[in-house]
Amino acid sequence: MVFQRFLGWQICVQNYIFLQTYQLPQNTKCFKIAFILFLRYILVVFCSLNGIYDMIYVFTEIENYIGDNSLVSRWAVGFELLSVHFSLIVLCWYSLFCTKQTVNFIQNNLSFSDDFVKVVGAQTKLRFRIWNICVVLHILIIDFICTISFYYWQYENMIDFFLCHRYLRNLVGIVILDLFYCYLIDFIEFYINCMTQLRKNLKKSSLFVFSSKFLKLIDKIIHLTKTFSEIFSLLLSSILHHHFFEISIIIYYVIRKIYQDSQNKYRIQEIVTGCFWIYRSIFLAIYLCLKGHEFMNQSCRLISTVSQMIEYTSENQYKKRLFNKWHYSAKQISMRNLHEVNEITTKDFHRIDKTLIIRIISATATFVLILIQFKILEDNSTVMKN
Repeated sequence: MVFQRFLGWQICVQNYIFLQTYQLPQNTKCFKIAFILFLRYILVVFCSLNGIYDMIYVFTEIENYIGDNSLVSRWAVGFELLSVHFSLIVLCWYSLFCTKQTVNFIQNNLSFSDDFVKVVGAQTKLRFRIWNICVVLHILIIDFICTISFYYWQYENMIDFFLCHRYLRNLVGIVILDLFYCYLIDFIEFYINCMTQLRKNLKKSSLFVFSSKFLKLIDKIIHLTKTFSEIFSLLLSSILHHHFFEISIIIYYVIRKIYQDSQNKYRIQEIVTGCFWIYRSIFLAIYLCLKGHEFMNQSCRLISTVSQMIEYTSENQYKKRLFNKWHYSAKQISMRNLHEVNEITTKDFHRIDKTLIIRIISATATFVLILIQFKILEDNSTVMKN
């Protein structure tokens, strides 16, 4: 099973970093572990140096970053770069300081996956894996086209060593974020598939035919989803904020190219590249929101099914206790969607749903209008000085 093999390699990497017992999974080659370790250390070094250099470069040295000699454009791109590097720094922080917690989380997922196959007798279908591969390839291709094309047309085909290593570094950073994005989406789909199978089994048969292993399986998946929310909430939030800034800045960039850059011979190519970049960010942001909504929907449906089953557990106090405990835990993470409480918690993964799409759209429109307004004021000030 691809899911199990990949997580097995992750456990080896985490244990190796912590100098614990280093044991390879069966039929696993050492170069895979070495490759993951290499990527981890490259990530830490890359984020530290690249983030500091780019921010200093944009805000102190460069005068014409996106081609229109504008202080507003310079600060706008600075915000976009800040969002990228903040996401990468969060990822580094996660890699360095959440390693032990991640080891336990991954081991619990592997244990749950084995128990799930034994008790339920269902595995992840191949079509989900094929779809995941298509999504990853789609993201990587769009990343390459957007990053290379943007810098290529932006600097009027003048590719030298400085610009080459610059857009390659940014390409690596964006690809790292998007690969980790796919990693999180894979976890979400795994939980969605498991909850769907559990709910179907609950609806098909009487509750009393299930063993205590099945009931513990339900309890375990809720615990895993809550742990997932606690570990990755900051990463998910930073990724969404990064896409929000990217969408806003590129829309502003395209508007500037359409209305105030008619003399540029590469204007059409730059607009097309900008539209590709907007499509990429919108696709990633909305896809994550829709997956979060589907995750929440399956969780609520499973909660509803269990709530109905609770009525039939009065004769078995053990099952009643376990279900009540699970039901309380499940409600804790579903309050946001059910509107049962007003308290806002930063660890609530279920805030990432369809309603967030509307907030992203409204926030993007507001930010773009603010940039345009400041640009108008800047242009008027320049005219008055001349």
